[in-house]
Order: sequence, then structure tokens, then C-alpha cells
Amino acid sequence: MVNWIGEFVMRRYVDLMICPESKDALRDMLAFIDKIKLEVMGICVNEESAKEMIEYMVNESLIDRFIIFYMIKAEEIEEFREKKKKFINQMKKYKGVKALILESRNYKVLRYAVDKREVDALYNLPLSFKMFGVDQVIIKLCSEKNIALIFDFNSFKRMSKNERVVYLRNMRKILQIAKKYDTMSIAVSCARNVMEIKHPRDLASFFYIVYRNLEFSLKSTSDNPLQFSDFIKKLNNSKRVLPGLYIIEDDSNVKAEFKR
Repeated sequence: MVNWIGEFVMRRYVDLMICPESKDALRDMLAFIDKIKLEVMGICVNEESAKEMIEYMVNESLIDRFIIFYMIKAEEIEEFREKKKKFINQMKKYKGVKALILESRNYKVLRYAVDKREVDALYNLPLSFKMFGVDQVIIKLCSEKNIALIFDFNSFKRMSKNERVVYLRNMRKILQIAKKYDTMSIAVSCARNVMEIKHPRDLASFFYIVYRNLEFSLKSTSDNPLQFSDFIKKLNNSKRVLPGLYIIEDDSNVKAEFKR
């Protein structure tokens, strides 16, 4: 790994989120994280794991400690709408700070979600050299709407050699565009168990190997995840229940209402 000790000293480094595969894995990961004093901002869940994971967090009084990142995978706009509806129904009864992450290989879905700010972050954004202008538009819109780009270190490790070559080539091009438009780019571990937990210096090294820009790489596990976390918390404090869903109060009642 690159020796960045001098650059590292004055910064606060964090892992934005871990993605435990079960509540038992979460328990073991939290014990390990606390032991080594690693700062983690959030827990990532999906539609299958959300109920079990969040109920465990509520029972263990963890719901106020972490941001809940809910991951949606969708390849069609209608599929995205249906899954977001399920997300709202699952999550609206729980307190705590919540954020929505989208993984998709369909540019229509990505453009729809970003245009309407239906999500808070895009996960492992794909790149199409045939549609390079579309990539630029989506990444620029992400900057304008404070939508983060999240890159998962452990998903890269699990890829085949050929998949890694393609992923690194695409990721480098995306990071070039992100730097051009000052789009928030974040390296995360998305660790599923204790063995996948990574120190932020490893995550920053991952960015540096791909993009070879020291300051940009260090910000991916310091300034960027911290600013993004603060932004999400402020949104939730402004009566936002979920992305696009806000609490509206009047003299007679309190109700949830969608805003564009």
C-alpha cells in the first residue's frame, strides 16, 4: 500500500457503510469495530434483510447510532417504482436516519431516479463508452442534486480477473468525470462479515490505485462520507421521512406527503 502517513494524520477517516449478511454477522462486526475503534457511519440492508436487521437494531438500541442505507436493485423504471414503494412501506414505521441507494445497469432507470432525486446515492455506477454523453449527464446531475457515487471495495475483490479489468477501466473514467463536476465519490467496504472489514486507508488506496490522485483518494474516505452523512441527517431532520416523502403538519393532523 502507498505510505500516506503524513497525509493521514490530520484527517478523520470513516467507512460509510457495512452490509452484514445476517444479524449474527452484524453483532460480530460491531464487536470487532468497537474493539479496533473503527468509525462506521451506516448499515446497509436490502428488501430481503431489512426487517430482520432493523428489528435487531431497534432491540439493541442501535437505530440512532447508524444511518440505515437501503439498497434497491432495479433494471426497469416500473420495477424501481415498485421496489421503492416496498421500501417506503417497510421503513416508514421505523425511527432513525434513512437513505436510499440504487444499483442499476439501465441508464433510463438511473436518469429517472437522479432527475427526480428519488435516491440518495448510486452504487457501483456502470459506464457505457457507447453512451459516454449519458454518463456525463448523470454524473453532473448527481453533483447538482447532492447524490453520491458509491464504490464497493469488497465487490471488486469478489470479481473474476476479467471482470476486474473492465471494472477498473470503467471506474477510472467515472472518477475522472466525477472530479470534473465535483460529484461526491465515496469508497466503502460494504463488508458482509468480520473478515471483509477494511480500514479506511485500504479503501483510499483502492481509489488511489485506480485514479492516481492523492487528495481525491483521501477525501473518498474522509471529507466525502462525513459530508454526505451530515447532509442525509439534515434532510431527515427537515421532516423528510424517506427520499421524496415528507411530513406535512397542519392545524388538524400530521400526514406524510410526496414532494418533487
